[in-house]
Amino acid sequence: MEMAQKTKIKWAIEEDENSKYYHGILNKRRNQLAIRGILVEGIWIEDPLSVKGEFFSHFANHFDKPPSYRLHVDMDFPNKLTIEQQSDLETNITREEIKKAVFGLWG
Repeated sequence: MEMAQKTKIKWAIEEDENSKYYHGILNKRRNQLAIRGILVEGIWIEDPLSVKGEFFSHFANHFDKPPSYRLHVDMDFPNKLTIEQQSDLETNITREEIKKAVFGLWG
């Protein structure tokens, strides 16, 4: 534990030689991905709160409710689960059943 503390102190004093390089790469990438503004109805908006609000309202409108023109399938499907199959899906599975299923694959 003492050695770990000494290593941390040494690193804090000397720092990692590559940290400046890697921080430079991360900051460059962050700047490249940053959204500086957005064009809304022909007006360029740069205020961060306004940009955030526009993104929020766009996605809120997009995902608010399903569109009315969505396809609706109103028919009976020929392949249905029987009552027994439906009840089998809802029963609890024991550890023994899991072991049998898993180890049965190699046996």
